[in-house]
Order: sequence, then C-alpha cells, then structure tokens
Amino acid sequence: MQFYIDMKKVLLTAAIAVATVFAANAQWYVGGAIGIQSNSEKVGDPKFGINIAPEVGYYLSDKFDVGLDLTFGFSKSQADTKTTDFVFAPYARYSFLQFGKLEVIAKGQAYIDYTHSKTGSADGTGSTAFGLRVFPQVAYGLMDNIVLFTNLNFASFYVEGGDPGASFGIGVDANNLATLGDIQIGFVYKF
Repeated sequence: MQFYIDMKKVLLTAAIAVATVFAANAQWYVGGAIGIQSNSEKVGDPKFGINIAPEVGYYLSDKFDVGLDLTFGFSKSQADTKTTDFVFAPYARYSFLQFGKLEVIAKGQAYIDYTHSKTGSADGTGSTAFGLRVFPQVAYGLMDNIVLFTNLNFASFYVEGGDPGASFGIGVDANNLATLGDIQIGFVYKF
C-alpha cells in the first residue's frame, strides 16, 4: 500500500486551522508535545530521534469536546535504520463525572499510523496501522485557561488493524491502578 504525504497541503491545512483558531472567539484549545532524544550506548535504541505532536480541539459543550492529535516523528538507530512516522488521530471526549474542577472523561480516539523504515541504501518498507481506542482520563481545571490531564492505564478497549494483521483487546488491570514511576501529566491551553 502506497502512502504519499504532500507536505505543502499538510502545511497549508495546518496554517488554515491555526488561523481559524485565532480568528474564532470560542472554546478552542491547543496542546501537544515535542521531544528530542539521543543515545550512544544501547544497541537497538534510537541514536537520534525527534517527535512533534501538536493537538487542537474544540469544546462543543461543558461535557463534550472533539479534537485532533498529529504526530510527526523521525529516528535513526545505531544500525543506521532511518524511520519516519506520521499519525493522524481525531478524537472525541465525554466528561461523565464532574466534581468541581475535577472531571473523569471517556476518550475515544481513531487513528491512522504510517511508518516507513529504511536501512542503509535499501529502498525501505512502509506499514500502515489503523484503529480505535477508548480509555479513561482525569482532568483538572487548574486555571480558567489551563487544564491538566492524565490517562488512566487500568482500563482500555482497542481494535487495531494494519499490514501485518488485526487485533482486538479489552482489559481492566487492577495491578496498574497507579504507577508512580510512569505517571504523565499534560495540559492544554483554552482560548
């Protein structure tokens, strides 16, 4: 399966989306991540990598919002394998419990993940995966414009497919209710 990304169209679409966000006076929010990594010791780990993952969303009501996560990634391993990754992941979130500024949210996210790897001078191979995930989140309104959130890893539902095959899973993990060494807290900025 061939997958072609026209970067001019992607950048133009992103610019229009950003202009729309700033022009509209509504409950838009932005967030995301950027990361750079370097490792010279462990074989198999990336020697160099960069990820850019912007997020934009819109509150349709106090309990329901929709958004889009994009991820652009590049890494080069110790064995000189170059990998590029592009993920397109629209989502919807529904807040089903609210206690003042604290909310428990169900997040449903569909995604398409295209990965291309190339070793040395070889042409390389690409693979596409797609799926749907549903998992709980907790959000806390720190200030009027800042919302902190974290994913809860003890419950999940997913359906995935792609070049190698398909998988389905549902689970509740009472042993993973809280992992202090791996807690991640993020935030979004509301307009």
